[in-house]
Amino acid sequence: MLTIRFFIFVIFLFALSACNKFAFFYHSDREIDNHFIKAEKKLNKKNKKDISKNQIKIPYQIHHYDFENGQVRYLEAGYDSLPVLMMLHGSPSSLVAFRTFYTDTAILRHFKIVVIDRLGYGDSNFGKKETSVQKQMEAVLPLVKKLKNQNKKILLFGSSYGGTLASRVAMETPESFEAVFFLSSALGSGLEKILWVSRPVPWFFFGWMLPRGFAVANAEKLIHKKELLKYEHLWEKINIPCAIMHGEKDNLVYYSNIEFAKNMLVNSSSLRIYSIPDIGHGLYWTKSDIVKEGILDFWKEIKK
Repeated sequence: MLTIRFFIFVIFLFALSACNKFAFFYHSDREIDNHFIKAEKKLNKKNKKDISKNQIKIPYQIHHYDFENGQVRYLEAGYDSLPVLMMLHGSPSSLVAFRTFYTDTAILRHFKIVVIDRLGYGDSNFGKKETSVQKQMEAVLPLVKKLKNQNKKILLFGSSYGGTLASRVAMETPESFEAVFFLSSALGSGLEKILWVSRPVPWFFFGWMLPRGFAVANAEKLIHKKELLKYEHLWEKINIPCAIMHGEKDNLVYYSNIEFAKNMLVNSSSLRIYSIPDIGHGLYWTKSDIVKEGILDFWKEIKK
């Protein structure tokens, strides 16, 4: 049985090695431009029956800023007059994972979307491993500071590992945000599955075959338990409203993260739980409408 599993694992790595910029792990600025072009064409195609309507354009800008020996990329989409929904992605991923948000005119009526490539992903030092949650936070803080200097009201959103980062950012500067929304988030140490295939990946023989996006994610995964313990004592610093949405059948990042968060968010001014039955870790991908509805519902509630 072990031999068969090992053989499948090697074949899996060879298959992945043929697509080093697999899926949404890396998109150039030009490819992001094309996402918006296609989205606008689709919107205007639906709109063409009503000749009284103007052509739909989604305002957006792609930015880069220096961080230590590299750079960080982020995207702004929507209107400056609106509050900001700042989104932090999981792993492996990139800011492009949130394209269903930043090209959705329904949610752009309520928020300006700001999405960032975390260190190691997208155009933020793609493929360079950065397993320190502290360092990931430090790379995000210049953007938070910029938004606050513009007097923006910010709803911080984190998905999966992005929820880990969102919690650390909120601990560091809770006064910068109106609230935090955690989606399928890894918050408690050890409350997630480590797949058996993850452990041999760091070995040189296997590591060279793995696409860089997967290698970065795997490195984060193997040290995540220890990283979460480093700032467990800081949860009491989060004193703003929080929401948690999690699939009850999540067998990758366990549903028990909700109970952990309940016990740790003792100073949060309010805590809203969105428990989604019969859904696993793919909640964002399979039920994005539920996620959007939850965000809008939570925002409406805290602004009363």
